[in-house]
Amino acid sequence: MNTLPNVTELNSQELAELNGGIIPIFLAGVALGAGAMYVYDHYIK
Repeated sequence: MNTLPNVTELNSQELAELNGGIIPIFLAGVALGAGAMYVYDHYIK
């Protein structure tokens, strides 16, 4: 009975680590896209 909570804790921890890796990369991509569009609008046009 003790192994089942351990498995769920491990899975939730792995999911948290995946989210911790994916979300900052996604936000950085959004920020880079917004910054590139800002620079394009203000300097390149």
